[in-house]
Amino acid sequence: MISRVIRGILALVLVAVIAFSVYKILGIKHDYDQANKIQDEMLVYKPKPPEPTPHMPDTPPPSVHETPTPVPFVNYDILEARENVNSDIVGWLTIPGTNIDYLFVWFGDNDFYLYRDLHKNRAAAGSIFMEARNSTDFTDFNTILYGHHMKNGSMFHNLDRFAKNDFFETHLTGTVFLADKTFTLRIFAYIVTRADDAVLYATQLDPRKGLDEHLAYIRNKARQYRDIDITETDRILTLSTCGYEFDEARVLILAKLEEI
Repeated sequence: MISRVIRGILALVLVAVIAFSVYKILGIKHDYDQANKIQDEMLVYKPKPPEPTPHMPDTPPPSVHETPTPVPFVNYDILEARENVNSDIVGWLTIPGTNIDYLFVWFGDNDFYLYRDLHKNRAAAGSIFMEARNSTDFTDFNTILYGHHMKNGSMFHNLDRFAKNDFFETHLTGTVFLADKTFTLRIFAYIVTRADDAVLYATQLDPRKGLDEHLAYIRNKARQYRDIDITETDRILTLSTCGYEFDEARVLILAKLEEI
């Protein structure tokens, strides 16, 4: 009698465990489906690289008395995304050879978009977002973008690809589109570090140490690195996601920003 009761209890426990597992799996699938749906909706706002100015040798030069009026460059897709989707949108990031192809946002609190989508609804995948200390015009020495390391390969999961030498050596660039300018990214380092790395997560150069010491720190930490010319007037973009080699590990890609 007792053994029959125990078997009955164990059967109920097993059913409950299976039901909970199915619930979790369906919940995860729903989260992924929602994230994919939003990304598909956002692709309409993906900017196109600016067209090069055509060379017209037969065009007469302007009169010495005329002052040409500069035409400001505008990524209208970004402006429309701000108006139609979310005023916190800053720009679009794309890295060829990866799934990284997203709008990104800024808010004065790094936790806000950690688990919110671009519509500010709760979402496990969150959004790609800027460090709250950064200026949205990318004038800081180091601008930082964060994204989750999603198991389905979305968000910043593909930063791991740069760990392999062949991939790092053949994928050199990316693009950041802002409303008023576009940058080419010259990727130069792949790093695994701790979340509390005060040097790599600094938005400004430490005046006590300077650029040479900062770059030496990057070079020593990097698992993949290429020498490129970086001066104190240049700007860096850091992409950051979770790593799993050790507690509080973070995977970083560093790139020099070059305005197009």
